[in-house]
Formats: sequence, C-alpha cells, structure tokens
Amino acid sequence: MSLKLSDLLNEFPHIALATSAENEELLDYYHQTELAAKESAVQYKRGDNFFSFLRERSDKFLVFTLRDDNKKLQGVAVASFRPGYIAGELLTIGYLGDLRVSLNRKLIREWRKFYGKFLEKSPELEETGHCRYFQTALMSSNAYSKNNLAETKIPNLFYKELARYQMVNIIGKFGKSPTSFQVRFAASADKEELVKFLGVDHKERLFGHDWTVEFQRRLNEWKNFTLENWIVVRNDKGRLLAATSLWNPIASKQIVVPQIPFVFSAISKMAAFVPGLDLKPLPLAGKPIDILYLNQMSFEQGLERKEQQAILRAVIDLAFDQSFHMLAYCDFDRDNLTRKMKGLITQKNQMGFFSVHYKETNGDIRDELALNDKMLTPAFDMALV
Repeated sequence: MSLKLSDLLNEFPHIALATSAENEELLDYYHQTELAAKESAVQYKRGDNFFSFLRERSDKFLVFTLRDDNKKLQGVAVASFRPGYIAGELLTIGYLGDLRVSLNRKLIREWRKFYGKFLEKSPELEETGHCRYFQTALMSSNAYSKNNLAETKIPNLFYKELARYQMVNIIGKFGKSPTSFQVRFAASADKEELVKFLGVDHKERLFGHDWTVEFQRRLNEWKNFTLENWIVVRNDKGRLLAATSLWNPIASKQIVVPQIPFVFSAISKMAAFVPGLDLKPLPLAGKPIDILYLNQMSFEQGLERKEQQAILRAVIDLAFDQSFHMLAYCDFDRDNLTRKMKGLITQKNQMGFFSVHYKETNGDIRDELALNDKMLTPAFDMALV
C-alpha cells in the first residue's frame, strides 16, 4: 500500500498543501518576498493567478505552505511533476522551485526536516507519481539560494551540479548572417514529423520530454502559444535539421527591474547612429520585461558544432522579426553555441543546473545522476523556471 502525503504532513504541524482558495494570499506573499535577499533588484511576479504558471509548467504539482502559530504565511515552495526520460526509460521527473521562506529559525528547521523527509519518501508517494529524480536551477550569484539549498548542510539532502549554463539575454544584433538553411515557422504539415523529430532527440537526453504527450499539452496549456510558435530548420533538400519554439509567458510570469542599467540606456541612445544595428526597445523601469524565450534547440544527430551555431544564428535572425524587449536563450557550457557568436548585444547570467537527491545517513547518495561527454545536454526549459 502506497504512503499518502497526508500521513507525511501529519508529522509537520506548520506545513500544508495550498489550494486555489489561497491564491490571493500566495500572490501577496510571493510578490513581497525577495528570492535573492538584498543582492538582486529583480522582482518576480505571477500576475493575478499563482497557479496559472504552474499549470503551464506541468499538469501535476504540489504547492506547500509554511505557517506560524497564528496561521500567518511564512513560506511557499512548489514541486512539479511530469513524464521524462532517465537512461532511455520514461519515468516521473520532479522540478523543485518557487521557494520563498521568511526568516523564522524555528519554522525553517521544520521546513528543512520536511524537505529531507519529502525527498526520502517521494518514491512511495502516489501524489508525486513515485518520483525518484528531481531537478532545479540556481543562479550562481544568488548566495541566498546557494546557502540555503545547494551548499547547505541540511541532513539527508544533496544538490549535485550536473551542468552550468548562461542565461543569455539578447537585446540587439547587427545585420543577418547569410544562410543556406530554410528557417521558418511551422505549419500544420510539419506537425507529425516535428513530434517524431523531438521524440528521437529527447529520448537520448537526461530528463527528456515525452513529446507524444508534451507537444499537444503545450498547445493546450501555454497562453499565446500555437503551432506557429515552433520553428523548423531544413536543408536545401527539405530534410529536417533542427527545431525549437518561441514563447513569451508574460501573461502568467513577469520579471520587473526597478531601474534600467546605465549601459543599456547608453546603447539605446547611440543605436540610431550605428549603421546596421537592430536594437530592441528598452523596457520601462518598474514594468514587466517583454521576454521572448528561445526554447531548447533540438538538432539532427551528427551535425557539427559550427553547423549548429549557424542554425542558431539563423533562428535568432528570424526571432528578431517579433516584438519583444529581449530574446532569452539558455546556452549550456557544454554546448557553448553563443559564446563566440559575432554580431549580438547580450546580457548574461551564470546559472547552475542541479539534480536533487536524498542522502542516506551513511552518506550514500540515492539515485545519483551523472553526465559524460558522450551524452546530450539535459532537457531543460528556462521559460518554465
């Protein structure tokens, strides 16, 4: 008989599962709490529905609340679940995110104890789909998250950095790179081949998606996302070489900066005097940034890195026909596709991609994962972080 989550929660009197009735309270707490403590001026918002973005991330998720003795909200955390590949086998994949905890030592101790117990018991829980494999992402400069999670000595928790990536925000570019590829937005005639192409690619990736399900789920659940958001890249003979998609989740997830960095303002003022510079308009201070995400690229196996770079640059050129403030792309260090790409004006943030494990009392790491040079980059959707 499977363990019930309610049985586990009974051990922790200040922790419970949230419901939609708590939406306004969750939003107020989320918007008032700084993820990065005092190190970052970036504000993360969720519009008027805390659960909307979570449904875009996955169909199945758990929102945990931490309350004091007066029932005042003191913490929020989310665990999301989806089908995904581990060593070619379709299993349940968990994503841990949206952690906000107020400074209350007693409650933090209870939360940490619950967190370790949750990971320990997850394989037995129906509510997690018996999930054994969890992932998360942390900003390298975010000392608050690293001290409280990845580098902490919380008993029975182990964060393993599988890979590093650059969150590359492209605000301008010079001209267009010549290309022999056919780069265009998808049409209905592409759908069947596209799903098959993505499926072959992701089955080889750690945490890869099951595109027989995920493709239609995104069309159904992602706001302002259609088949035409997909981009297909073909050679002169019509063979599919690469695919990706563009999406702006601003309806359910907003990022706000109180002030625009001086260097961006200076570039914007000079743009009119620089021939060939295509610079996107700056966002307004205190208003949501219009971020168009260029999602993870899937390439035909066997393409050389220089071919992948040329394809990516051609996709960026196509994306720049859209309206946005910045184009965001997740470039893993092991791929390194944008690092020496010429003609782009970018702002970059170093990030870490982690697997999260239960650590036995003897120090053994349960279900530890690893990458090697022969493996593809893990499947990861920066737009859903």
